[in-house]
Amino acid sequence: MTALFSDRKYFKRVPPGSLAEKLTFLARDRIYTGFMRLCAPAKDAAILDVGVSSFPHPAANVLERKYPFASRLTAAGMGKGDGFREMFPQVRYVQLAPDGPLHRPTGLPEGRSVCHNCGNRFRPGREQTHRG
Repeated sequence: MTALFSDRKYFKRVPPGSLAEKLTFLARDRIYTGFMRLCAPAKDAAILDVGVSSFPHPAANVLERKYPFASRLTAAGMGKGDGFREMFPQVRYVQLAPDGPLHRPTGLPEGRSVCHNCGNRFRPGREQTHRG
């Protein structure tokens, strides 16, 4: 199953105009607002967004849609990223290897970087130091 097929299947479950879609938008907007409030990334902070989608859907890739300094973002996803690059040409995209380790993407500066969407290891309110 390709990453694009998987993303399309996920977003198909949320019919346009439905209560589920409205709740999805609300939840993702709140996640973005909380991320910005708790982490307060500086304008020059490098941000890695793990798990982006190449499927065009208004609820997908909220960070890339809303963050005002998109050139400071690096997005990582399972697919080749062609659709993602078309939607967000100013955001750098790296393809993750299935079941492989997550290495620091080339070009992401050493030192302090904000990691968005990093699951249980992410501690809100702190910039994450990543030594790749």
